[in-house]
Amino acid sequence: MNVKIRLKKQFRLEQIFSNEFKLYIGQFAIKITTDCELISQEIAKLPFGVKEEKLIDLINSKKSPQQESMLLASLHKNCCLEYCFFSSDKTVPSFTISPKRPYAFLADTPSEESLVESFSAYHFSKFSYFRWLNEEVLLENPLSRINIFISDKSLLSYLFSTSKLPESNKCVTILFRELVNENFVLLLKDMEKESIQMWDFPDLLFHKHSRMQESPYPPNFGASFRFEEPKECLKRESTNGINLQKPDLSALLSNDLPLSHVLEIRRTRRRHGATPITKKQLGELLYRVFHFKNEHSEVKKNEFHVYPNAGNIHEFEIYILINYCEDLESGIYQYDCQKNILCRIEANSHDIMEILALAGSAWSDRSHLPQVLINLSCNFSKVFWKYEGIGYRNSLVNAGTIVQTIYLVAEAMNLAACCLGYGCSDLFSKVIQCHPLEQTSILEMAIGTRED
Repeated sequence: MNVKIRLKKQFRLEQIFSNEFKLYIGQFAIKITTDCELISQEIAKLPFGVKEEKLIDLINSKKSPQQESMLLASLHKNCCLEYCFFSSDKTVPSFTISPKRPYAFLADTPSEESLVESFSAYHFSKFSYFRWLNEEVLLENPLSRINIFISDKSLLSYLFSTSKLPESNKCVTILFRELVNENFVLLLKDMEKESIQMWDFPDLLFHKHSRMQESPYPPNFGASFRFEEPKECLKRESTNGINLQKPDLSALLSNDLPLSHVLEIRRTRRRHGATPITKKQLGELLYRVFHFKNEHSEVKKNEFHVYPNAGNIHEFEIYILINYCEDLESGIYQYDCQKNILCRIEANSHDIMEILALAGSAWSDRSHLPQVLINLSCNFSKVFWKYEGIGYRNSLVNAGTIVQTIYLVAEAMNLAACCLGYGCSDLFSKVIQCHPLEQTSILEMAIGTRED
């Protein structure tokens, strides 16, 4: 078996001074200082590979500190290299290790002998998953420091279909050793640990992939601007819009409850009163939460809400489901925060009631439905054109700032507010007639009068 190294894609080298270089991986730059005048030539050699024994020595710097070993160690430390494992008769790697974070390359523990003996005792972790990517099988685990690209599909049959590790196949042995070292497979006693059991797979995957140090895609992470800026959010026809009364902000600034007082008395209120919320109350709450602070400005980039928003993107459309509201018919409306109007949407009444019933079960039971349900519908293209790897996380953070704003305004207005733990995105997309991967609700909040 042979091991060869190669630089990750999107590699670019820029010479700053005679002994100083910058290595660009995507949008990230790594500074390399060396006295080696032939550094460019040495880097050019990397894709052609080296033998396994020399590679291990160079990466781990076991030999005297040569310029080549220092360069490779620096690239390895910064996760710039990938390691390709070839069977002796193959020109295509059997599998490739692509580090996400620094790790001990080809660690010696556990030994091959112990792995062969205990192979059947290991089980794939509940966090390990396979997916097809560019003609290879990609094996990922949010707890691992590496990703593994498997080109030789016969390796999968060894991992899944045999009860004993084949001693004669060096490639399989090394692959399985990395699976053990990097938590892809675990012993039963390790799978029962509380720290493992308390995490659900989607929660851990989302947490790890949306943190920069843990992301498997650091070259394209953050504000990468990978797509063209999308069109504005969908705006409903406003010719028959329902005008809402604007509150007197000057009077509120003078007479409203102090912020500290509102913070201290704020509560989540899961019951609504017998008297329905009024159109005037709903209009005041929506305006105070969602209006633009400089609403007369014609320059979009200067528009700001009273709550913060990552990148000033404003990716949310506001939909209001009315169950009971004085002077407003039941149904679903889109709120236009610039014109301060509600635009009614024609939708199936059964679907609307199902959303309201689901909201009832999320905070209590289906027999107690909210008077009004505010839905934050995210236009994903407005987020993902700019942010990569953290786009959805940013939208959840943005939604959280809106939630707190609604809570505080509702408390100051003596209304009941409750943020719901879940909702049905597919059903909501059906109601507003949008594809769920393009736009849907990611947060719901119940609003009404307080229980008597």
